[in-house]
Amino acid sequence: MKKIAGSLPFKLLLGVILGILIGQAANEGFMHVIVTIKYILNQIIIFCVPLIIIGFIAPSITRLGSNASKLLGVAVTIAYLSSIGAALFSMTAG
Repeated sequence: MKKIAGSLPFKLLLGVILGILIGQAANEGFMHVIVTIKYILNQIIIFCVPLIIIGFIAPSITRLGSNASKLLGVAVTIAYLSSIGAALFSMTAG
């Protein structure tokens, strides 16, 4: 039982169940605070993920050889143009 209670899926399931129960019992003011905290943490995560990717993946690619830095530049350029294109398409559709 101790092995199951310490596992990550069990903790995630327990957190979801507790969240549902607290969400049903909480008042509107408390939920505004929770939604604000959720928004702030979401923005921090969205900001940090690209930095983590660049920090861990880019040095590994550059250690592969002389052509790897060119490949990294091409990959970053494609990713940048793709995100710019997606933003322009969504703006046009909106």
